[in-house]
Amino acid sequence: MENKFVEFIENNKKVIISSVAVGVVLVLGFGWYSYNQQQAEQQAKIVQLEKDSKSDKEQVDKLFESFDASSD
Repeated sequence: MENKFVEFIENNKKVIISSVAVGVVLVLGFGWYSYNQQQAEQQAKIVQLEKDSKSDKEQVDKLFESFDASSD
């Protein structure tokens, strides 16, 4: 049994090495893609928070302006 396995490996070294190399490339590609997706989501959250913060600041400024105008 073991001899057949060793013989199979020896006869198919190129195929085995190629298969492992393709697997490694696929895993690395998927990891890179996942990392970039996560980075894009984080960037989108940051942009949204900045927009919300700017909107909140504008609302507070308007509130104070209306308060200042009514107190005069």
